[in-house]
Amino acid sequence: MKLMKWYPGVTGVTTFQDEVEDLFNNLFLANRRRVDLGSGVWIPRVNIREHEDKYELTAEIPGMNKDEISIELQDNNLTIRGEKKAESEAKDENFHICERVYGKFERSFLLPEDTSAEGVEAEYKDGILAVSIPKTEKQKPKEIKVRVK
Repeated sequence: MKLMKWYPGVTGVTTFQDEVEDLFNNLFLANRRRVDLGSGVWIPRVNIREHEDKYELTAEIPGMNKDEISIELQDNNLTIRGEKKAESEAKDENFHICERVYGKFERSFLLPEDTSAEGVEAEYKDGILAVSIPKTEKQKPKEIKVRVK
């Protein structure tokens, strides 16, 4: 997944293409929650913000220990992995609702070229993983002087 800027409701004008896209998404993604719950596969929801000096990724990963989460940054590709273990169940329990999901997850993001693996910091608190990725200074064009002979 390539990192792109998000501009919520900038224009306020919807085109025919937007309406068709919304219709398609509503038809086929309306049951996404049920699919996510029933499949045993889950994908943590993520926000990525750009600041002047860094990018900040926050992910909702409730019910895990920090030791169950791994973060890797290689060639501007940030990958978050983990596994949420299922609680042991008693066979005689009668559930009325069972929506919690367990299992492995992996999310990868292609970061812009101006990021650096040096100084990346991660913090996990109250089910929220926060990863801070510093920006590097943009390289200035190298000026080459032409000598006259």
